[in-house]
Amino acid sequence: MYLSYQAWMAHLANQRGEDIGCGITATINCSAVLSSKYSAIFGIPVGLLGMVFFAIVLLTAVSNEANFSWQRFRLTQWLVSCAGFASSVAFIYISKFILHTFCTICLRVHATTFTLFILSLVLFLIARKKERQFL
Repeated sequence: MYLSYQAWMAHLANQRGEDIGCGITATINCSAVLSSKYSAIFGIPVGLLGMVFFAIVLLTAVSNEANFSWQRFRLTQWLVSCAGFASSVAFIYISKFILHTFCTICLRVHATTFTLFILSLVLFLIARKKERQFL
C-alpha cells in the first residue's frame, strides 16, 4: 500500500512540475511514465487506484464471516489478486511497448502484486486440498 502511495505522491509532484528524482536513463524515467496519458484512469491517478486495491487485499485478509470456508476465503483473495496481476501485466506492457520507459516505483508495485498473486494462488490450492480431505 505504501508503494502505491509513493506512486500517487510522485504522480502529483510530477503534475506540479517537480523533479521526482527518478529520471535515471531513457529507459528508466518515472516522470515520463507518470506524465503519460496512462498514469490515470478516468482522471484517477493509478497510484490512488493501487492504494484502493491494496486496501481491498488487506480487507480480504482480515475479514471473517459466519459460514467460514477456507477455500472460499482463499478463492476471494486469489480473485482479488488476479485483478492486480492483470493490471500489472497491462501496465508493464504499456511501459515496455508503448512508452518505451519504466518507472522504478511502479516496478516495485508490480513485483509486490505478482508476489501476492502467486502467494494467494498457493494458499487457495492448499485450502482446497485440506477442505477436500474433510469431505
